[in-house]
Amino acid sequence: MTPRYVIVLLLVLLTACDSGSNVAGPAVVELGSAEGCDAALQPCRLSHEQAEMTLELEREIRTLQPFHLQLQITGNLQPRIQEVMVEFFMEGMDMGVNRYRLLRDGVSWQGEITLPVCVAGRSDWRAVVEMHTPDGVYRAVYRFHSSG
Repeated sequence: MTPRYVIVLLLVLLTACDSGSNVAGPAVVELGSAEGCDAALQPCRLSHEQAEMTLELEREIRTLQPFHLQLQITGNLQPRIQEVMVEFFMEGMDMGVNRYRLLRDGVSWQGEITLPVCVAGRSDWRAVVEMHTPDGVYRAVYRFHSSG
């Protein structure tokens, strides 16, 4: 092997090893979970020093049928929010990608959601709300049950 070839090979390897090492994703702040509250039965509130968030869903949520979701946000975080995404999943069950962008309506964010059917017959859902701001992502979790 010629010295020139070895140098080129080393440069390629160093570049490959270093690529992306300085790229960091946005900071994620976990706001917690609204424990003891089923958002399909009543509005669920989660308080944090940065914000207070209340998730309200329609009653009697049925899979494969659209339902309305509303998230109200107050506090210091609210004016900095650029985008709100919500993802629905079941713990330990692959339900595919169920991610929605909510639309701003004053201080609340809204969306029309349709959930898939669980072939195992489960109805225990989690809604993971992500609020994107210039300084990072704030994440909150809400639990609820569907009717079928």
